[in-house]
Amino acid sequence: MTVNIFHAAVLMIFCMLTGCSTGRHQPAALSENKSNVQIGAYYFDGWTGKTKHIRETFNDFPERKPIWGSFVTSTPELVKKQIDLAADAGLDFFSFCWYFDHKNNSDDPPMNNALKLYLRSPNRSRLKFYLMVANHQGYYIDPQNWDRIKKYWIQAIKEPGYLTVNGKPLLVFFEYRKMLENFGSKHALRQALLSLKSEAKGLTIGVCVWPGFNDVQEAVDCGFDLITGYNYHGSGLTGLLTPVRQMADAEYKIWEGLKNTRLPYIPVSTLNWDLRPWSDSADREKRLVGYGEQSVMHSVGSLKKWLLQNAGFATKEKIGILYAWNEYGEGGWLTPSLPMKDSLLNGVRRVLK
Repeated sequence: MTVNIFHAAVLMIFCMLTGCSTGRHQPAALSENKSNVQIGAYYFDGWTGKTKHIRETFNDFPERKPIWGSFVTSTPELVKKQIDLAADAGLDFFSFCWYFDHKNNSDDPPMNNALKLYLRSPNRSRLKFYLMVANHQGYYIDPQNWDRIKKYWIQAIKEPGYLTVNGKPLLVFFEYRKMLENFGSKHALRQALLSLKSEAKGLTIGVCVWPGFNDVQEAVDCGFDLITGYNYHGSGLTGLLTPVRQMADAEYKIWEGLKNTRLPYIPVSTLNWDLRPWSDSADREKRLVGYGEQSVMHSVGSLKKWLLQNAGFATKEKIGILYAWNEYGEGGWLTPSLPMKDSLLNGVRRVLK
């Protein structure tokens, strides 16, 4: 009996150390395996050379300039390269900022070019994708163009590798307030979203909201299925120069504040914020400082930790988003540069792979 007890004790200690089973059902632990979460990054395509996003002031920020030698990164070869870089670092998807040019009544502005190149890329299967409809000022969505635009979305979600939530393709809108104004009422907007879901034969529709009861409640009333964000830089900036680590700590509180809503939540990690290349006023000089491999590790690690610990409030797939892959003008980027090499992607890789 004493020997058996000794063997049982040894076995239990061994299993505690190695994770094996003693024959009884063990409670599920928070595994650190990559497969437990799906994390991607926002992809903004202002870098076709056909827009005004690239400025001369960018020359003062060589750490942002992609290693390929130019800010014009929307080419077949470079989109293919970026897919490989993202996948090799452990990212699961790109969230493409998708635009409808309201002024020119066009669903094919230059900012949608990288998405088209992704869809034609021979290695696209390495990375999933979904659309984040950037319906902010200048790119509004209204009842007059709704029927035309939704045909494009319905076609896009049929593409192989389109990201799903609960088995349904995910479509996210940047903002709903102007939509609400354009559609005239919550009921009218809700009916439009319902008709879109019906024609798509299943769809999960999300919206970016700011933390606060009114925004979340209106998202519920309008018929959105989940909430998310684009970035939360305003919560992290406390002075002219704010340590980037403080941003990560501030947005963790935002995630906590948004998890007790009626809708699932896709958390967003704001990797950095620095508008100096686009700065037109002193107020826009406020920025985060200390961006690098270690800060990326901290931000991505916090995002992954929150998803694993709060699975009941996230999507079933535990989806999280990084801001951003290539927001060079706003200071959120992951692509390699000559000064920083691939240190930022190393920060992602060390957490996810």
